[in-house]
Formats: sequence, C-alpha cells, structure tokens
Amino acid sequence: MNAGIAPGQLRLPPELWDRVVDFLQDDNHALKCTSLVCKAWNPSSRFHLFDTLRFYTARSAFQSVTEIPHIVACARAIEIRSAPRPTMLEFCAILDAMPNLIRLRIAIQCPLGPPPPCYRARPIRQLEFVDCIGLSEELFDVLGLFTSIEHLYFSRAGVPASRPPVLPMLCKPVIRKLSACNRTFIDRIHDVIFVVCIGSLETFSLDRVMNTWHEVEQVGEMLVALRSTLLHLELGPDIVHGRHFSMQSSGLLWANMNLMQCQSLESLKLTCDGRYGDICVILQAYLAACKAAPPSLRSLCISIRYLPQNESWPDEMGHSVGVPASWDDLDRSLVTHARRGLSVTVELRDRPASTELFKSFIAGRLPGAVKQGRLLVV
Repeated sequence: MNAGIAPGQLRLPPELWDRVVDFLQDDNHALKCTSLVCKAWNPSSRFHLFDTLRFYTARSAFQSVTEIPHIVACARAIEIRSAPRPTMLEFCAILDAMPNLIRLRIAIQCPLGPPPPCYRARPIRQLEFVDCIGLSEELFDVLGLFTSIEHLYFSRAGVPASRPPVLPMLCKPVIRKLSACNRTFIDRIHDVIFVVCIGSLETFSLDRVMNTWHEVEQVGEMLVALRSTLLHLELGPDIVHGRHFSMQSSGLLWANMNLMQCQSLESLKLTCDGRYGDICVILQAYLAACKAAPPSLRSLCISIRYLPQNESWPDEMGHSVGVPASWDDLDRSLVTHARRGLSVTVELRDRPASTELFKSFIAGRLPGAVKQGRLLVV
C-alpha cells in the first residue's frame, strides 16, 4: 500500500493506519499482507497485535527485524517457510525482536547450528514443525531455545533413520502437550519423548503415524516412559485400516501399546476415517480398549468421521456385518466388565442420514450396552 507510493504523493497518516489495522485485525490474510507493506506505520497505541507474520525466507524475516522492528514486535505468531536453511544466529535475532510471540511455525528447513551460549531461553505457547522432512538433531537445538512449550506440534516431519546422538541442549523445556500427524516419523517423536518430555508431558496425540506393528511397539515404549504424568491420550492408528487387521488383532494392539500401564491416564480419544478400512472391525477394536483400560481411565471417546454411505452398508443388502459372536462378546464386556466410572462415547461426524443409520446399527449390535447406558452414541 504505502510502500508502493512514489515520493511526493499523498500518504495515509499514522492515525488513519491505526483505524485500518483495527478493521483488519480479524482478517488473517489481510493482516499478513498489510503488515509487510506498511513500513512507515507506527502504532500510536501499543495494543495492536498482529495475528501472524509469514516469511518465505529467513533472510526476509531477518531484514524485517532491522527495517520494521516496531511492526515485528507487534506480532503474536510467525511462520518461516525457508527453503535456504537459516542460520541459528539469524533465527535467534528474529525471536529476540518479538516479545509478544506465542506461536512459532517452522516449515521446510530447520535452523542450523548451535544457539549462542549467552542466548536467554524463553517460554512459548505453541511450536510447530511442518513439512520438515529432513528434521534431525537440529530439532533439539531449537527446542533448547525455550524454557517451556505448552504445545509441540509435528506434521510431515522427521527422518526414518537411526537416532543421532543428542548434544547438550541450551535449555531442557517443560512440554505439556505433544501432537504428531500426517506421516511424521515415529523415530523422531520417540527421541523427543525420551530426551525432553519424561516427567512433564500431560497430553499426547498421534494421528496417522502408526502403520506397522513395530511403530505400535515404539508407541508402547513411549507410553511406559510417560505413565506417571500422562493424563490425556489421542490416537488415530493407521494400522486398524489395514486389510489384515481383524478383531483378533485388537487385543494385541492394546497389549503392545502397554495401555494398561498408563497409571495416570484419565481420557482416551480414538479417531478414524470411515472411508478407509472396515468400519465394523475398527469399531470393535476401539471398543475393545475398555478391556485394556487402566483403572484411572474415566473417559473413552471414539470419534468417527465420514461414515459409509447408505448404499454401501451390507445390512441394507441383506448380508451380515462382522461375526455375530464377536459383537455378542463385546456387548457382554461393555455391560459386565467395563467399570462403572468409565464413560464410553461414540461420536459420529457426518451427514444426519448416515449418522442415524449408524446409530441404529450400533444399537442392534450392542443392545445391552446401549440400553443400560454403558455406551452413548452422539
């Protein structure tokens, strides 16, 4: 805007820019554009906080720190999508210029090199690594820049390699929540858990990162290490969508995952996409978690997205769905073996017609659990 105006032409006064920014505060895209072109704007009042600044190179972010420090200081979140790998010195300079920073997203490339020995670590609310396919030991250099991280998030990050030796960190952060999704390599999460998270992690979320029995066993190792502090667990294992996964495999799934050893666990949420795999087998396997639940568990929520369409249901075509004996055994288990203090909920997320059909299906297969209120379908 103002940045493209030739010398001598009319410019908007700073007090009018205040009004413009006020108007755009709820428009993330407009803020990202506006904040980078209004280099002459200086806020007359200090309550302005930009939602996000996005830079496609670390060099441009570093340049903004020197050219528009008053705007950079007003940002609450920053995203750096850098193909050329930034240096750690540049990265630390950017962080120092943003006192209001609560969320940091690093994409493509992670900063390289150790942090300055005199760097003062700070807390942050959310730290994200997205599309960092080659993420390796440099991850721990970045984690060491923070004293505490409320939420550490990974998406498509890490490398499927042997674990590198971890060098001494500038600071060992206290991490409360860790999430990984979209084919993030479990090896990297395993490293973070054992190097940083033991003794502090309360919420652990894994979605679409467990595709093999070896990965299930790795998750089991992590849950054992976290058993004294872990309160909330969210899982979306890909392995249940496999053609060879059956109801008989569900006992092995929870045993290998060491679910029973999570002595502090209060809530377990299991998610799946009904478009993939056998929805009946998945539901049976998830409900079987009741048998392997630790005594501390108070809530089991099964969230199913994208239910099968009406015409694809075998019941509608006069065929049987699943093995009746296994449904009967599961129904008896929910009625007689599930603890009275355990709330079991199946959450359906799809069109009303599909959800009503699936609710009827569950009521027909698990009548005792539904009638006695041991299983709630919403």
